[in-house]
Amino acid sequence: MNARGIPAKLARVPAGGAGAATRVSGPLPCRAPFPGSAALITNISILVRDRAGRALLQMRDSAATLGPLCWSFWGGSVEPEDADHTHTASRELEEELGIAASPAEFIEIGRRTGGDGQEAPLMLLPRPVEWGDFRVLEGAGAGYFTLPEIRQLPVTRSLAWYLAHRADVFLPSQGG
Repeated sequence: MNARGIPAKLARVPAGGAGAATRVSGPLPCRAPFPGSAALITNISILVRDRAGRALLQMRDSAATLGPLCWSFWGGSVEPEDADHTHTASRELEEELGIAASPAEFIEIGRRTGGDGQEAPLMLLPRPVEWGDFRVLEGAGAGYFTLPEIRQLPVTRSLAWYLAHRADVFLPSQGG
């Protein structure tokens, strides 16, 4: 467990996306982790909500390598200039939605081990973001959804993992 009580290694869905989750074991690949973190973080996911608590999700475009035309969290890869994953969240939110947020605003509300074996935190921007407060700068579009609505959507593996293992992150009371 890390300082926030989040397990250092979480279950992941097998490559096929179906069936029982499997445990990830063994050491993570060598590369310098962020200071204060024992694990390598290569990308992050971001959850944004409106005042009603609905999740703002990204429709991935048809050219996306992973999850084309599926609904997804916002987020992306850690860049060398990112001091830690809160800085990655801040940079990615501005790149994808034009929303300026300081790294200190983000709260880590989840962590999963991705298909690449690397840890990927789910970062929440706790302040509400309403329609008109952002511009979709990446992806095919955006939409606000409740948990029952999200369950009906075609989603990426990352979002599917949270639906299966941590659906509570989509509830308005989680983290905010």
